[in-house]
Amino acid sequence: MELLPGGSPFNLEPGSEIEDTQGSVSIVNLLMKFVTGGGETQ
Repeated sequence: MELLPGGSPFNLEPGSEIEDTQGSVSIVNLLMKFVTGGGETQ
């Protein structure tokens, strides 16, 4: 898990929860795109 600062000007208060998240990247999908050429048009 990696936490990166977002664009909110407000800090989390003690006991707050992170609600807006972004899904992780699949390393297998990235490797397949690299091996197959990434679907680039020629």
